[in-house]
Amino acid sequence: MSGSSQSTSPRIVSTQTISTPVGAMLAQWTSRGLYACGFADRSASSRGAAAIAASPYAAPSNNRHHSERPSFDPAHQAELATWQKELAAAFEHYFEHGCFEWDLERLDWSTVTPFRQRVLSCCYAIPPGSTLSYGELAMRANRSTAARAVGTAMATNRWPILIPCHRVVAAGGMGGYSGTGGLTTKQTLLELERRHTNPSEEKEFEPLFHPFYVG
Repeated sequence: MSGSSQSTSPRIVSTQTISTPVGAMLAQWTSRGLYACGFADRSASSRGAAAIAASPYAAPSNNRHHSERPSFDPAHQAELATWQKELAAAFEHYFEHGCFEWDLERLDWSTVTPFRQRVLSCCYAIPPGSTLSYGELAMRANRSTAARAVGTAMATNRWPILIPCHRVVAAGGMGGYSGTGGLTTKQTLLELERRHTNPSEEKEFEPLFHPFYVG
């Protein structure tokens, strides 16, 4: 899926609600890809809310894996339907196996600065069940003095669970978590991953450093 460059909030063309053991997730799609996928009770009142309100097409649904799609190019609509099914399947796989598999190229990175793209891609590369401190993640992103900015990037992450900000902790403790359930959910996700993780099989850290979107 593709679209013209936009520096303002993009138009949401479809929404999707996915039920999970830690609460419903609200996925918001644009012509570029997955714009956001956050906890539904937080998403409706924070990031992405303005874009949803402005869209003539989409409205959140309480039905599991339900989506609202506008009538537009059939090829685009078919691709979107496929991606939505694959996203629902990725969440099911995560809660069964502790690993979320998704191509970051399928995210709509518009409005995310190159620095935050770098931080989020480094966060995505943290192995399941492992943690880094904000300072350590800043060093992985080649910005060793930017721990506070990294914290902000985690707090405003549009794709929690998919981009695992729950694996980023404070130097002296768990830090915070803005998802439903707060620190309880953060700990639950880490424990889930550790039940399915063999430390001897962890892959090397492989961050993605190129910006996905500049505009």
